[in-house]
Amino acid sequence: MSANHLPILRHVLPMTSVRRERRLPMPGNIAVRVHEKVQAADVVAEAEEPPRHLFLDIARGLGITPAEAARALRVELGSRVEAGQVLAGPVGIARRTLRAPSDGRALQLSGGRLLFEARPLSFAVHAGFPGEVVATDGGAAAGSVGQRPPGLGSHAGDR
Repeated sequence: MSANHLPILRHVLPMTSVRRERRLPMPGNIAVRVHEKVQAADVVAEAEEPPRHLFLDIARGLGITPAEAARALRVELGSRVEAGQVLAGPVGIARRTLRAPSDGRALQLSGGRLLFEARPLSFAVHAGFPGEVVATDGGAAAGSVGQRPPGLGSHAGDR
């Protein structure tokens, strides 16, 4: 998944260098090196957000006591679950259930509340156009990458 906005390029004059900075929304890893040739679809940097933790109140959601919540649980603690999978229930005449809000893991049940770890989202930044990487910030922090479109040549001001 990539939140990547590229400005429209109207025209390119011969002997012109074009630099575009690519920046991650959070610290991550630079996937390219300086002077490496890249294509438009190449991933130049990637990051993963920290996992989100949610408390899901099983007892309140199903209208049962905290002691009954452990019996209503339908997944093993520590197991991976998919979005929409039944976590607890069905209970009562209306057969109420509690479903996973997203992909993740059911971690712990205490006091009728389930600790749920949502799967972290990944971000990938693409080059956007073919060229050559001319700079990075040099570490695992948010990176900036510039490209020179191929065939445009170079002049003393680019070095």
